[in-house]
Amino acid sequence: MRISKQEIWRFLWDKRFLSVLLLINILGSFYGYYWYRGQLAATNVLLWPFVPDSPLSTTLFSLVLVLYLLGKKSSLLSLLAGAFLVKYGLWAVAVNLHLLVLGESFTWINLMLALSHFGMVAEGVIYYPFNGTSFKEIISVSGIIVFQDFMDYVIGLHPYLFNMAQYTFALHTALVLSGAIIGFIWYCYRWGR
Repeated sequence: MRISKQEIWRFLWDKRFLSVLLLINILGSFYGYYWYRGQLAATNVLLWPFVPDSPLSTTLFSLVLVLYLLGKKSSLLSLLAGAFLVKYGLWAVAVNLHLLVLGESFTWINLMLALSHFGMVAEGVIYYPFNGTSFKEIISVSGIIVFQDFMDYVIGLHPYLFNMAQYTFALHTALVLSGAIIGFIWYCYRWGR
């Protein structure tokens, strides 16, 4: 039996499936904040919103899903959540796989982190709002992405790394991903209208 693209798309937007996806993201967010507990404890509480990048991404996406399930939407929140899911999802996959390049052991924790963050990327790609965003929203999200990099790598709030030899790779990966995502959302805005 062959399943059509339309059937897959309907399934992905079915409210029952989205409710399960919401639950997965809420649980993942809670676990993510728990994962960051040591870094949060060592950080001034005023800076906490800038520390847990991936859990923040899944929390934003959870809010997007709640709004959708309630029949509402926020194109700004959707754009920010989509951009963060893809950026921080790819960043975490790359940083975990980079351990192999360094000759470090790749544990089940690294595998779990890589797979769960790849799931974030898939969510960001599937549910990315390709149109309907305004110029002001594009400017806002672009600015937030750049500001997050500033907080992570100038102020020093980037996620703890498994090996400090990963710092340069983590920094360059973040900057490349930020540039690519900002370029992509501008491209979609310019050509998607």
